Amino acid sequence: MLIQEGNESDATSSDPSKLEQDKPNEMKTESCDSQNKKPEGKGCLSKAAEEQASDQHMQKEVNARSAKDDKVSASKPRSRKRGKNRAKKTENNAQQNKNVTDYFPIRRSNRKTKAELKIEEHKHIDDLIKNGIEEGMEILQIEGKGRGIFATRDFKKGEFVMEYHGDLLELAEAKRREAQYARDPQTGCYMYYFQYQCKTYCVDATRETGRLGRLLNHSKTGNCQTKLHAIDGVPHLILVTSRDIKAKEELLYDYGDRNKPNEMKTESCDSQNKKPEGKGCLSKAAEEQASDQHMQKEVNARSAKDDKVSASKPRSRKRGKNRAKKTENNAQQNKKVTDYFPIRRSNRKTKAELKIEEHKHIDDLIKNGIEEGMEIQQIEGKGRGIFATRDFKKGEFVVEYHGDLLELAEAKRREAQYARDPQTGCYMYYFQYQCKTYCVDATRETGRLGRLLNHSKTGNCQTKLHAIDGVPHLILVTSRDIKAKEELLYDYGDRSKDSILAHPWLKY
Repeated sequence: MLIQEGNESDATSSDPSKLEQDKPNEMKTESCDSQNKKPEGKGCLSKAAEEQASDQHMQKEVNARSAKDDKVSASKPRSRKRGKNRAKKTENNAQQNKNVTDYFPIRRSNRKTKAELKIEEHKHIDDLIKNGIEEGMEILQIEGKGRGIFATRDFKKGEFVMEYHGDLLELAEAKRREAQYARDPQTGCYMYYFQYQCKTYCVDATRETGRLGRLLNHSKTGNCQTKLHAIDGVPHLILVTSRDIKAKEELLYDYGDRNKPNEMKTESCDSQNKKPEGKGCLSKAAEEQASDQHMQKEVNARSAKDDKVSASKPRSRKRGKNRAKKTENNAQQNKKVTDYFPIRRSNRKTKAELKIEEHKHIDDLIKNGIEEGMEIQQIEGKGRGIFATRDFKKGEFVVEYHGDLLELAEAKRREAQYARDPQTGCYMYYFQYQCKTYCVDATRETGRLGRLLNHSKTGNCQTKLHAIDGVPHLILVTSRDIKAKEELLYDYGDRSKDSILAHPWLKY
């Protein structure tokens, strides 16, 4: 066998280019695809090109890391100066954060403050009081009440109305004058007591001077209230509105006299200042003002005491003694006005006193048989009737149903006697008094008018019992206001069938 050396060398040769040339094209494509999986449409790189691309990518990563390390190494020295930088930044901010007022003055408004307006109002009231100016009011007569003060213009809430003008007296002189006025009940008493700077004063407006303050009438729900107003240290008692007031409205305020010790309040002075004895009375407004002043004093005292306690710790050890002293001081401060002054009595009569006087007046009319403001008139188809000759107010006494006062047995006997003669008629009125039945027999003509009042179910009068020394009297009073020339009628109250058959007019 012959061996060719050239062919053997060719077979063992490692030249890749020759081997690749001997391979078909399809095989090359498959080997390239198996080594590098890339999407279709792209070419296949050779091994040398791949290695070159890989080297370039590695070089980029090394450059990026080195640049990052350079930044980190450059930022390290900055962290050591962080405290100094922050201090400089704070100084810069302090220089920048300045107020506008560091460069420009404050702009002042031309509008007046509340304090300035209050001072002007106080001065205006001073002028009105000094000059005795009383405007926007007039005196009018009130039926059954006397004089009263009415507004001629509108007033706003809190507006000055007038001064309660009179002689400003100290306690001793005021008591002397009051005792003098008490001797003459017709004089009346217009004395107003109040407290000012822990001293009792009185404004005596009893004497007529033409000023209007003394003529304001009383009302618990009045539209005015009293207030203290000092001018150069001298107190003046003024009246201000407690709500808006319209023109032609009567000006009223609460006199403050309730005849009860608990409702008489005044300004509490310090426990070290003793009040003089005497008489004192404050209105609702003055009471509120005195209460506010007292509360302010207590707040100031407590705040001062707290400051002293916080400044001195050893004082806390004497807490028991301090509490005892505080309790004693409060006991001295929390006293009523009646502990120092007697209650001021009003000269105006109470409802009970007025009722007693009215009862006595009716007693006199009944005892003397006085029947005024009425007359007898003939009514066609009805007979006689009683008509008013003047106006009567609701609840006013009209006339007594006068006759013989009988007990039940005697009344029944007389009624049986009158029944025998139908022409006589029957004017007998039965009623109960103290669980006993009585009857007033007015059948006999005596010239008294009570028996002649006619019947009506909707009459303008009604019967009422009136006792005099334990003896009952049957009287007639008005159930509504009655005008002159109006007939006086009342309900007889008899609804029995026999009576209605005999007298059909009882149904109406």
